[in-house]
Amino acid sequence: MRRWLAAASGAKRVSRRRFLQAALPLAASPVLLHGAQPRVAIVGAGIAGLYAAWLLKQAGVEATIFESSKRSGGRMYSATGTLAPGVTTELGGEFIDTGHTEILRLAKRFGFELIDVEAPEEKALQSEAFLFGGMLRPEKEVHAAFAAVAPLLARDIAAAARNAARYDRLSIAAYLDSIGVSGWLRALFDVAFQTEYGLEPGEQTAMNLLALLTAEPDGTVTLFGESDERYKILGGNQRIPDALAGELTGQIRHEHRLEALTHQDAGYRLSFENGREETADAVLLTLPFTMLRRVTLRVPLPPAKRYAIHELGYGTDAKLMFGVRRRLWRDAGYGGNLFSDEPFQLAWDSSRRQPSEAGGMTMLCGGRAGVAMGATDAERLVGQWMPSLEKAWKGIGAARTGTAAMFHWPSHPHTLAAYTCYRPGQWTRIRGHEFRPVSRLHFAGEHTSLDFQGYMEGGAETGKRAARAILRQSGLPVPF
Repeated sequence: MRRWLAAASGAKRVSRRRFLQAALPLAASPVLLHGAQPRVAIVGAGIAGLYAAWLLKQAGVEATIFESSKRSGGRMYSATGTLAPGVTTELGGEFIDTGHTEILRLAKRFGFELIDVEAPEEKALQSEAFLFGGMLRPEKEVHAAFAAVAPLLARDIAAAARNAARYDRLSIAAYLDSIGVSGWLRALFDVAFQTEYGLEPGEQTAMNLLALLTAEPDGTVTLFGESDERYKILGGNQRIPDALAGELTGQIRHEHRLEALTHQDAGYRLSFENGREETADAVLLTLPFTMLRRVTLRVPLPPAKRYAIHELGYGTDAKLMFGVRRRLWRDAGYGGNLFSDEPFQLAWDSSRRQPSEAGGMTMLCGGRAGVAMGATDAERLVGQWMPSLEKAWKGIGAARTGTAAMFHWPSHPHTLAAYTCYRPGQWTRIRGHEFRPVSRLHFAGEHTSLDFQGYMEGGAETGKRAARAILRQSGLPVPF
């Protein structure tokens, strides 16, 4: 969950874009094709592949998308009515930031209404609650705890860009040990970044924390930087990929799982598990590296690219959701976001601003807890976690509708993970190599984004970047 908290009103924010773009590897030089209309194959019908194909079509190039599953949309996956009548729940990507230009542009293009979770009536509620040590921690206590460590965090954030290798060698756990964060505040840091990126604090590079978090001399700590998670699409975020797919009639081939990619003189040969083969002048791979590493790649790849494909870390977040007849946390003055050292780790009102008295609560776990969720069913797990939720929202068990659902991304056969998470050492060894094209082989998806890794926006903006690169290589004008 990409959310900022414990920030004073009007606090200065460090630009994550500028931080992330420091010391990037140079992009490969383009290889121009000698034909006006290239044959373009796109692997993956998530937001990156769909948006790239849609943009290419505007430029007169009809790419073919090959998707392993029976549906389009990838990790933009919405369900309506699962928890309560008329209530939409996001099984995958959920929140849209104010700065997510491409996603917001697409929403406007297709005329989709936005849900604004920062509407005036929402601002009257306490956005986050913190359940640690069996009790809800008052906001003043949370702010005071952050203020005590803010100077050390500010010092290391300022030093991180020019000392990335040093901090990259540390895990988040080792870094927090080094600055003496302990007690319930340590548990809050652990839960925040375990759910944010999806791996245990001991399995993530400290750069994940230092690049995202901001800290000010006045004691203000902003855990998740510039992200405001302000919007969703009314009716479900999946409406965007559905709309794109609707304008790509005849260009999407489902149930085509890529088995091998072979470089040949005329371009590339794509071999699929269903026995079919296709050829293309240019290929765009948008599938996550968890899936690409299962593909036989008979193409010349630089060692850094091959290493990135096979070793890039991924989070293991999973979502558990249940319905309620009434959102009783609002009666207590809370917006519904809850961080905790209880087994559920992070929970939020996933029905916020939807036109229904009934609603839904989503719980998210990362790391080993996220993996373990796949060993039980949704209803049983909700029952196990309900006593923990009762500590924050009294009566929530009695308010249940009896509906529950789970989406277990770590075992989902078309992703095998949630989204990207750099492990120690990978910030300096891998970051920036994920997106670099190799001749006419291009890469897109949230895992290739520098500014929006892990977001729907990351898929969209890298799909656009790849579409532009393909047109330029083909000697064609770029109209977008």
